[in-house]
Amino acid sequence: MISTALGSAPLLGFLHQTTLLNETLLELTGDKSKLRRPSHERSGLEERVAVAWEQPLKTLSCGQCRMLVGQRFGLRWLAAPVAEFVALYPDAECDLYPGDLAVNALIAGKDMLEYAPTEAAAMFAADFLWLDREIANNPSDDLLRRAKDGLIEGRRSVRFSG
Repeated sequence: MISTALGSAPLLGFLHQTTLLNETLLELTGDKSKLRRPSHERSGLEERVAVAWEQPLKTLSCGQCRMLVGQRFGLRWLAAPVAEFVALYPDAECDLYPGDLAVNALIAGKDMLEYAPTEAAAMFAADFLWLDREIANNPSDDLLRRAKDGLIEGRRSVRFSG
């Protein structure tokens, strides 16, 4: 368990064997729609996405990865390292609350399996008892319930395909 918020810490700093590209999501996708616009035309989320979109993947922070996965941006390149991170640290707090990256990754579980089946299978096999405790303490939290549904579906998918 990692006990402190990791928001600005590079995701790769917690992974031993994984690498990420030096290219940006802008370079990899060619999608310029996420680029910065004048401040009066964008939200805070759009600004944070724009910053991450133009940053080399290998330098993305845990918090940036949480945000990108939550928006389902760049999963083709981020699914494997994010799933590996979540498998190792399922209840780590990136920048919002304990388990925030795991919650986003579980909600995006089908996409995670599509882009990184081996790593996603390891993620779904991780210990998520903390998620059950959080749901018990916050039964009306829709994100937590969606994450639990993603976990159940992911485990079912892995079991049937493996």
